Amino acid sequence: MLKEFSIAVDALKTVRNPVFTVNTNDLNTLKLSITINEAGAPVNLSDYLQLESQLKNQIENLYSQMGLLMLKLVFIHLF
Repeated sequence: MLKEFSIAVDALKTVRNPVFTVNTNDLNTLKLSITINEAGAPVNLSDYLQLESQLKNQIENLYSQMGLLMLKLVFIHLF
């Protein structure tokens, strides 16, 4: 049996949500519906999710480049 809970979050207003409890046995039967609002109006997150994906790729590339640079510096230092 699926347990469904609705949660509302607002960036500018205080929102009260009903209290609910989750047991460890509920992990495969739990569904949370989260609504994100700003002053009561729904927020469109599609642009943010796309930007997050792009930033994540850029950060991963930067870490890879830094790792290669560090390997080169260690190699130069050793030899």
